[in-house]
Amino acid sequence: MPKISLSVAVYNLEDYLPKCIESILNQTFGDFELLLINDGSTDGSGKICDAYAAKDKRVKVIHQQNVGLSQVRNVALEHSTGDYIGFVDGDDWIAPTMLETLYTLCHEHDAPISMCPYLSVDEQGQPLNRPPDSKRIEMMSNKDALKRTYENKLTGYVLWNKLFKRSLFEGVNFPAKRDFQDASVLYQLLHKAKKVIYIENPLYFYLIRASGITKSQLASFSMKRLDVVPNYNETYAFMKVHHPELCDMITANFFTSLRTMLVDIMKENKVREHREAISHICQNISAIKKRLSRNTYVDKKHIRIAKLLSRFPRLGIFLYSFKLKLRS
Repeated sequence: MPKISLSVAVYNLEDYLPKCIESILNQTFGDFELLLINDGSTDGSGKICDAYAAKDKRVKVIHQQNVGLSQVRNVALEHSTGDYIGFVDGDDWIAPTMLETLYTLCHEHDAPISMCPYLSVDEQGQPLNRPPDSKRIEMMSNKDALKRTYENKLTGYVLWNKLFKRSLFEGVNFPAKRDFQDASVLYQLLHKAKKVIYIENPLYFYLIRASGITKSQLASFSMKRLDVVPNYNETYAFMKVHHPELCDMITANFFTSLRTMLVDIMKENKVREHREAISHICQNISAIKKRLSRNTYVDKKHIRIAKLLSRFPRLGIFLYSFKLKLRS
């Protein structure tokens, strides 16, 4: 049984996949299995996967019809046999010492989760951000890790720059046909971990390219961005029971997401095209207005906007749009 199971979701990534796979196979830590899950690719990605499997016995390939990333994650969990679980996006790559570093941290400190920052890079491999690289190691409780995650002071809502004890996934599934699936399970894993260890050393390289779910859809409006709604509802219900002190912060982040969607629609001058989405957004703002009224994480002027949008959506959209035009 390998110590680590790494999975890569593959869908039409023939131009990026070799670099990703090579970065994994060239790790200084070799006791792992690599699951390449070909999710119905129509390009040469499937053949690339098979070629690597023929050369390296650590590589296992699963070919399936296209079901989406959430279901791919679930398939990966079903077929993983390692003590620890990790994920890598098929257009990204990892530093040679990433697995060794994260596994050693978990093993030596008896921590079920280890994590590191990531470096965003462009198509030419040029860095787009400068995360800290002090190599500082910090142990934290699950409460601290959750709080810092929702404060955006840790390593994001993603799973791919982290290593997880396999047992944490017992009873945890990725929601089918939903984007931003990592955020829908990360809080559950952190809650179950009790102890989390962090090293301030960017070992994951996150490619910013022209296509992809989070890598392009967040730059403009897409209906898939409304998947944050069920994510919020599930997270809030969970936190209300287990970590009520975080509910206001989670609501504030959700409101920011809704408000940002409205801004993006208006900036694109697509109010008419997205009437249904705007209505849905305003309904959700209305649903949380009582929570916002006493929320210290939300600016008062934004609370006033929320009240206006919940009571008079059309007027609120008009005034909000007019205000944005004055700023531009």
